[in-house]
Amino acid sequence: MRLRLYKLFWPDQPEFVRMTAKFGTTIVPSGAVGEDDMAELILDYDNVMKIPVLNDYLRKTNEHGIRLR
Repeated sequence: MRLRLYKLFWPDQPEFVRMTAKFGTTIVPSGAVGEDDMAELILDYDNVMKIPVLNDYLRKTNEHGIRLR
């Protein structure tokens, strides 16, 4: 699995805090990784290729694909 580093950043002027106070809402902190990372965490290439139906489908699809190199 590849190691990716992410950097958390905050805006210089935290307007969202003022908006929250003005409208009486609640800030709920959350975070997520990108879809590529999520897919890797759940199912990587080796796991996909061990599933017979998916393996056959991917191999057949690749046989008919356009070669760019």
